[in-house]
Amino acid sequence: MALEGWTAERLDGAGRIWKKEGRELTARFSGTSMHPTIPDGAEVRVLCGEEVRAGDVVVCQEGRRILVHRAVAILGSGWVLTRGDATAVPDLPVPASSVLGRITGLVAREGDLSVPEAPDTAARRWTLRACRSLLRVAPPAGRLLVRALWILRKWFVLAPRAAARRLRPGIGAPGEQD
Repeated sequence: MALEGWTAERLDGAGRIWKKEGRELTARFSGTSMHPTIPDGAEVRVLCGEEVRAGDVVVCQEGRRILVHRAVAILGSGWVLTRGDATAVPDLPVPASSVLGRITGLVAREGDLSVPEAPDTAARRWTLRACRSLLRVAPPAGRLLVRALWILRKWFVLAPRAAARRLRPGIGAPGEQD
């Protein structure tokens, strides 16, 4: 997600200040990569500048873009491996310096709600173990594995879902009338 009207330089400067001061921000992020943990557009609390641990949901800066994913591993030499809760495949590692902060809670009328734990399946554990191990012993090969898994996910998970939706005419959104 890109911040409208913000340059990468402006976001870099603000991020440095937020981390240095340990700012707490309230923000909304769009996207479905953190479903079911964080719904699209949910308001969250972000604490900037704290040390990140595996399991934390983090806010990272990539140029003008903001990424909200779960830190699934802290790799040596200043790298963090992240993954959206909606997928088993991790992202390419990001520099620890790109982490602006961690999400400490979801904002609700009745008060802040804690961030739910990540979904846990055998496929998620296996994929993470394979990627993390290879990234530690042979980073270039680990990056290649992550890229290959994303390509496989695109063609064997996402494309069939999209095709199935196109092949089922007349099935609309809940509450939609013909």
